[in-house]
Amino acid sequence: DQVVRNSPAPARRFDNGNVGFRFSGRSSGVDWSAVFFDGFDPAANFYVPVQLDLSNANATPGVLTATALTQLKPAYRRYQSIGADAQTVFGGLTTRVEAAFKFRRPYPREVSSLTREIVGDEQRVATLLQGGTVTLNAFEPRDAVEWGMGADYLIDGWLPLLELYQVALFNNDTPLLIRNVDTRITASLRKAWLEGESLETKIVGLWGIESGYEMVRAEATYAITDQIAAQLGVLGIWGDARSLVGEFKRNSELFGRLSYSF
Repeated sequence: DQVVRNSPAPARRFDNGNVGFRFSGRSSGVDWSAVFFDGFDPAANFYVPVQLDLSNANATPGVLTATALTQLKPAYRRYQSIGADAQTVFGGLTTRVEAAFKFRRPYPREVSSLTREIVGDEQRVATLLQGGTVTLNAFEPRDAVEWGMGADYLIDGWLPLLELYQVALFNNDTPLLIRNVDTRITASLRKAWLEGESLETKIVGLWGIESGYEMVRAEATYAITDQIAAQLGVLGIWGDARSLVGEFKRNSELFGRLSYSF
């Protein structure tokens, strides 16, 4: 049985703040910047307290049948990052490149590895049998390099975009939802239609090469008025369930949305 619990946010102290610096400029037609960040990871990460409910346990020789009670609780973790990016235009082709080194950023683990970690540790098993709590990290901090490059070109109102993004982890010895090297290729095509470009269509495809996952999303958005828009689309997800995107493969869907802006 699994429940989700909230965690107390970090205290409102100066040393719990985030700090970031960005230095940018333009040289020979190239816009560039350098960035430093030190603070809490804006992406969600969790830790998992586990207990055993032995009130209705059934025991046979060598086997104990009990209920594991697990919680999923937010973990507030900090990391540091230094990076740089640049972009320029060649005729109608806009190109971008970015890279960052991230110190001890949390990356998600495979859930099945948490079970194996408990079962394979006699001390943790003994703690659970005595009514104690075992707490595991669902995310592991790792040093990593993340970099990417992309280009788009406007052709008669069509806007194709192609991007390559890669994450490379260092000194990793734990099964994570991303491989030690995770390369992703993204392609999208966007086009506006009708008078005043009130209808926009977009299709996006994502391929994780090493991790073996794919995603396709197609949508059409119609601006009924300046404030009201209607959207219809389809999302397809495939791939290895033990991957960053493939874990959501049962969430393929048709969707509709009506929005009001003010």
